[in-house]
Amino acid sequence: MVYKNVIKNVLDRHKDGQGNIGSDSFRDMLSVEISSNIELEDKKKEAVLRKKSYEFIQNEMSKGEKEHQDAWSRGKAKDNPLNITMWKGWDGKKEPLTQEYLDQWECDHCGENTHEVEYDYLGNNRNHLGCELKAEDESVQVDEQMELFPELVSWIYESPDGGETITKRKSGDDYTKRILVTDWEAEKENIVRRYN
Repeated sequence: MVYKNVIKNVLDRHKDGQGNIGSDSFRDMLSVEISSNIELEDKKKEAVLRKKSYEFIQNEMSKGEKEHQDAWSRGKAKDNPLNITMWKGWDGKKEPLTQEYLDQWECDHCGENTHEVEYDYLGNNRNHLGCELKAEDESVQVDEQMELFPELVSWIYESPDGGETITKRKSGDDYTKRILVTDWEAEKENIVRRYN
């Protein structure tokens, strides 16, 4: 139905002619003319839609945006760079930051303000990432090992005297770090509980 009028107009142009619809060459010529007129109609519709879209966008733009677009279309964007004052809803006045806002952006470690630090360089709770890493390094002692699952520590049990005295040490530790096992029965229960 969309192209009915286009096809009818082409056929009307040939109604008084001597074209033979039985001829392949006439049908080819007619099909080319019809398809050309359909393509032309599509381009007209597309142009109308583009114009409506353009008009809609123009109506939604602020005065500053229109000025920037006009300068840009004349090739003078450098004379009128787009800036924040051109956007709707902002009056162009920069308000000073409140102390309440700045207090939220204070590093717990060094006390400096972090509100202008990029997010890639912030740690937990808006602290400097460098301060967080330094605090973490200081909290871990050289001889101290943080064990997340102490029940999974592997122990080596030894008895130098055939079972009279029993010692244990962590797997991989030096033998000088042995611990004397005073209650072997309780230790056996812990071993059984761990592996069951």
